[in-house]
Amino acid sequence: MNLDRFESAARSAFSFLERDHGMTFVPDTAQERHAHFWVRYLTYRSAGRSFVQIELDDRDRAFNVLFGPLEGRELPPYPIFMERDDEPVLWFPLWAVLSADGAEPPPFSFAEDARLDADLAAWAAALQTHARRALAGDFADLEELVRRVKREARWG
Repeated sequence: MNLDRFESAARSAFSFLERDHGMTFVPDTAQERHAHFWVRYLTYRSAGRSFVQIELDDRDRAFNVLFGPLEGRELPPYPIFMERDDEPVLWFPLWAVLSADGAEPPPFSFAEDARLDADLAAWAAALQTHARRALAGDFADLEELVRRVKREARWG
């Protein structure tokens, strides 16, 4: 599978972000793609409220879905490490929200290109169901839940 195939499948699966939430797809620039040629980031932004980023790392054929509040009209800095207790959580991994809700996350990776569409559709459905308030810009109560789940995953 190539990254263009991933982007096409993800754009289809997550088209509800544009249609139902008025988000805009912001493609990586050619320079960004050159700098990280092994990964593809699909970023969606709403009008000043929130963002969603779908990531595929082609090296281990794994993807992740993250979302959070925009800072102004920009994505906040990506946290390289887990946030300290005195730092706000600005990037919410969907797997952590699912875990906090007691739901099983869909597969993080796919063994074959044939599974890509189904796996992305499962993540898109999970985002629609479990992040509805966040997609509208409401992140209340989400920070502490995600912080707890991330801490348990790291130390559990």
